[in-house]
Amino acid sequence: MEYLNQDPNNTKDLFMALSEVSEVKIGLIPLEVDGFYSPQDNCIFINANLHGADLIHTLIHEVTHSKLHTKSEAIFGDKQYTLQELEAESTAYIVANNYDIDISKYTMGYLNSWGLDKISNEELQGVMENIQKTARGLIEKIDLELEKRKNLEPTKSKLQTEIQEAKKEQKELLKKHEEKQKKKPKKESKLDSFKNKFKGKGE
Repeated sequence: MEYLNQDPNNTKDLFMALSEVSEVKIGLIPLEVDGFYSPQDNCIFINANLHGADLIHTLIHEVTHSKLHTKSEAIFGDKQYTLQELEAESTAYIVANNYDIDISKYTMGYLNSWGLDKISNEELQGVMENIQKTARGLIEKIDLELEKRKNLEPTKSKLQTEIQEAKKEQKELLKKHEEKQKKKPKKESKLDSFKNKFKGKGE
């Protein structure tokens, strides 16, 4: 398996969208594995050291488990779990690829480690429909969440623009005030007035 080491520009938006799409809580904690879904805790746990594409890929994988599978412990070599991993990882591949994240090098190594080569064509065909349905549903929901976030940006940008314009206007007013003060004739102080009044007397 090869880690992706990619840092897509939309990582934050995708993470937030997936968090909204997920029907269970998500926790970022130090782990020795990339992540897992715990039905007992009703929570997805993701390795806090993951970032970028690896973070998004793992989260999609575990969100799929949370939607399709209920058992928390997997046994390597067990066909039932191999099929579950096939569903989760293949769904993650399709969804990630939809957002221009290529995880093919990781996915093939991962599935082969679970014994994908030992699954019959009939068994493979049996889970394909489930994979496509789940991937399509996730993409639709993620797109909706991304659109919501996109619609929030203009409001934020408009407010920022208004603040910047107000600061600029305030700066210009202050500059005009300072220039006006410079043009004003200097007011004679009482001491200067007294000195001028008696200037030359007694000299």
